[in-house]
Amino acid sequence: MRKSKFVMVSMVFLLVILVIPMQAFAAGGDILTNPANGWTRYDDRDNNFFNYSSGTWHQESYTPYYNGTNSNSGSQNATVSFTFTGTAFRILDFTGSNRSSQVQYSLDGNVIQTYNWHTSTYPNYQTVLIEEESLPFGTHTVTLKKLDATGSTALLVIDAVDIKNIPPVESTGRALLEITYVSGLQQEYDLSEAEITAFINAYNAHAVGTGSVLFIVEKNFNKGPFNSRKNYIVFDKIETFEVNEYDPVTQ
Repeated sequence: MRKSKFVMVSMVFLLVILVIPMQAFAAGGDILTNPANGWTRYDDRDNNFFNYSSGTWHQESYTPYYNGTNSNSGSQNATVSFTFTGTAFRILDFTGSNRSSQVQYSLDGNVIQTYNWHTSTYPNYQTVLIEEESLPFGTHTVTLKKLDATGSTALLVIDAVDIKNIPPVESTGRALLEITYVSGLQQEYDLSEAEITAFINAYNAHAVGTGSVLFIVEKNFNKGPFNSRKNYIVFDKIETFEVNEYDPVTQ
């Protein structure tokens, strides 16, 4: 059995960035003028992909945006959503003095986080603002909603979205994920190698401020009368976690 202990996993994440080419990997805050290998980019004008369902939306033309345009709304409760089949997505625009300070991000009907994109920094166009790279392969819906008051200096803006829709390669390896929380509570999860990788990627994305605040574990045993059972692991509550790998064939 191979045993790995993680206390500051974000340090591992930073080291990985140094050796992997930018077009193969991107973190929140990175500028991506083209989608990375294996990803597909959807422009804001693609009405077959985006659903601008609430608020008054406008289109702005300016060369630095992807394909020279963005779609924006200053209306309170303006909403845009998109549905895709895959394992990952990236939302691109920039933070700036005319962006919303309260953008609510929901994934598959669950509110995940509210972002403040209203800053005084100079705009870096086509910047990754939200990314999820560890979703289970399947169909997902992402929704952004502007919560702050109506105004031209508090815009919700979509420039483009990148999607990764390649099914993950199945692995036979498994591991026990042992989590110790700041409260002293300990929990153990028996996960596949792919699920462990997804957990670590999600943990690292949260550490740099772009990922979700939690990780969802599907419990496929003892379902009883329920259609599904899920555990929600909140990253900020974790003190340390340990990964103990094993080969189920030889155990």
